[in-house]
Amino acid sequence: MARDTLERLNQQGQQPVVAPVVQRHWPAQLLGAALIGGAVSQGLLLSLLAWPSWLMLAGGLYLVLRR
Repeated sequence: MARDTLERLNQQGQQPVVAPVVQRHWPAQLLGAALIGGAVSQGLLLSLLAWPSWLMLAGGLYLVLRR
């Protein structure tokens, strides 16, 4: 009788383990890769005229590397 009660109490405390849902952001990663490719094709110069390519590189890296 005591064993049955302890087993029931032990089973009530256990909750099923829920696996985390893995979400894939492949469209965003693909867009990030395209932005990186566009930035490299425009050329990453250290001048004020190249700010769009640096912005594209930063956005692309963010989209590819975020979790």
